[in-house]
Amino acid sequence: MKNQKEKKERWMTPIFFVFIGIIIFAFFAPLIFTRPAKIPAFDFTETGAIGDTINGLMGPFIAIAAAILTYSAFLVQKKANDIQIESINNQIKKDSVENFENRLFKLIEAHRQNVNELTSIIPNSKNGQEVIDRICKNIEIIIQFEKWYEKEKETLNFSGRDYRVFAYLLISHGKSLGKNSMFKKEPFTKYSNENLIDFIIDRSSKISTIDLSDVRIPQIIRRIKGNSTIVLDYKYGYMNDLSRYFRQIFQIVKFIDLQNDFTQDQKKEYCKILRTNLSNKDQELLFNDIISPYGKPWEDNDYIQTYNIFKNISSYLMTSFTPVDYLKKRYNYDDDKIKKSLDVYEYYTEE
Repeated sequence: MKNQKEKKERWMTPIFFVFIGIIIFAFFAPLIFTRPAKIPAFDFTETGAIGDTINGLMGPFIAIAAAILTYSAFLVQKKANDIQIESINNQIKKDSVENFENRLFKLIEAHRQNVNELTSIIPNSKNGQEVIDRICKNIEIIIQFEKWYEKEKETLNFSGRDYRVFAYLLISHGKSLGKNSMFKKEPFTKYSNENLIDFIIDRSSKISTIDLSDVRIPQIIRRIKGNSTIVLDYKYGYMNDLSRYFRQIFQIVKFIDLQNDFTQDQKKEYCKILRTNLSNKDQELLFNDIISPYGKPWEDNDYIQTYNIFKNISSYLMTSFTPVDYLKKRYNYDDDKIKKSLDVYEYYTEE
């Protein structure tokens, strides 16, 4: 916009001097054209009354000067209009940004409220962040129960991702996972293994009485004997409470992504603001949801890669399938790109 103004100003300057030149020339034109000329063709002394001569000679030049003056006035008015339009547009953009940011912060505040309300789903929890932390720990514990089941019962043929998805779905649905119609269809039938579900629920309920002399018991199970972090709601799970929590986060990212007036870098900055309001465990729990069948909208819109959703997850504290494994398998990230995408560089890869 500034360059356009400079061009207009440079363009109008010669017009101004031409206009002044024509006015000056018009005053001296009668003197010039009524003097005796050495060349007959340019001798105007016999042109009749001096008034007619002056009028005939000055008229065209004055008309040209008037036209130039009118056009110059038009340009000045256009410049003033452009400045006014620019000012209005700037104000509109400013108001639009303020409205967006106000709504964004309200959505983030709604997310915080959702976190606080999670306190009610696990008795004796101090706050919603403690609930999220305990759920994440339980997912890791359930993964170990799955491997215990394989040692004692049958081979599951689970990938690393399957171990984690099953653990998350069991947390979400409890015992009803085995009868959920969604998981009675391919490719999800592997998650509705009722024998596996009953085994985990039975062993987790009896963990305080486990005989540690049994060599089949995984080492991590020995460490959590009597651990109060076993919080499974065996009957219904926590899907009703967690679904609102996850939808809120998704809608915030979608709201940012749909802003056509922002550059991609600006959108990323706003997503960083959202991420600063998500604890590491928030992001870890979100990761478990995204890699499950419920996370398809995240992948379909490519929000994970575009906005670096997993930036602050401590992958080295997770077992089986981690964000590192996800970024490698889903997006073919190499180690250097992973280090740029995750704050924590040390990690375990899929077993």
